[in-house]
Amino acid sequence: MLERLYRVQQMDTELDRLKDDETRIPGDLAEARREHAEISEALESHRRDLEATRKEINQNELELADYQDKLTKARDDQQKNAYDAKVQTQYENLIQQLGDRVSDLEEALEPLYARREQLEKGIAALEERAAALAPRLSNLEAMDDTRIGALRDEYQTKKSERDALANELDKRLAKEYEMIRKARKGLGVAAIMNGRCAACNMHLPITVQQRAATGALPAVKCPSCGRLLVRV
Repeated sequence: MLERLYRVQQMDTELDRLKDDETRIPGDLAEARREHAEISEALESHRRDLEATRKEINQNELELADYQDKLTKARDDQQKNAYDAKVQTQYENLIQQLGDRVSDLEEALEPLYARREQLEKGIAALEERAAALAPRLSNLEAMDDTRIGALRDEYQTKKSERDALANELDKRLAKEYEMIRKARKGLGVAAIMNGRCAACNMHLPITVQQRAATGALPAVKCPSCGRLLVRV
């Protein structure tokens, strides 16, 4: 009975390994996903910055157009009042102020135009990287899906075999095993190797070894880790 339980433990260990393998992402896929996330994050940042830059450009261009219209009107009005020296002086001051503001806005727009061009080129380059990565990432994802599918099929096959074997165990023994296994990181049964518990390496008293060697129920537990002992 205990030998059968030990076999169940071995099968459970194998099932745990298959589950771990399923969640373990292959290195090339992990790297491709990391690169994809990096590109996506950079694209989002560039597009956000480009939107803000375009908005600022639009605001400045509208203000520039408004001041240019005012400047044109002021010059026209100055021409219409060319006979009045006092009015001429007033218009000259106004034209100077408007001209200065137009110059300021034109200067402010230059770095914004350069920034917009830089961002647009950056976005184009990132989109090119994303397009180049896409087929490789898709292929790696498909390969991983196949890998996971194969692991799950293997898991189900071995799980059925394990359950069939476990059904032959004494019900009380099986329940005790599951409780210990859950509490002891997946290992409910330990073999006796060279007089020691193979799980915790405790040297077992001779009496414990002798009782475990009989294979009789109830099963003997390791005095240290509490796992069920079996001599194999």
